[in-house]
Amino acid sequence: MRNAPLELRESGRASFHCDTIEQGRLATQELSDYRAIALIDPAPLTADVWKKNGGEVIIFPDAETKAYLTQVESIAPAVLGASPAMKADFDLLSETAKKLNQ
Repeated sequence: MRNAPLELRESGRASFHCDTIEQGRLATQELSDYRAIALIDPAPLTADVWKKNGGEVIIFPDAETKAYLTQVESIAPAVLGASPAMKADFDLLSETAKKLNQ
């Protein structure tokens, strides 16, 4: 999905807007203004690209990744549900993830 549904964008009620850029531009793209960045099937990136653009790279071993995701999945709805805009974004992200994991 590149943008919020058309009817929400046209009425000014969309809670998000998506920009699409080529991966080769990531090294020079200012990313600090974005609330979230999703890379779909990216080629490998170096930590330097993330750090240069204000990001942080955290790499977990497989066992820690599973434990982290289990913990986040159990608390994310309550934490993100406190903000209507964040809840809407989280719900959309969750629904998309479910579809991709089928």
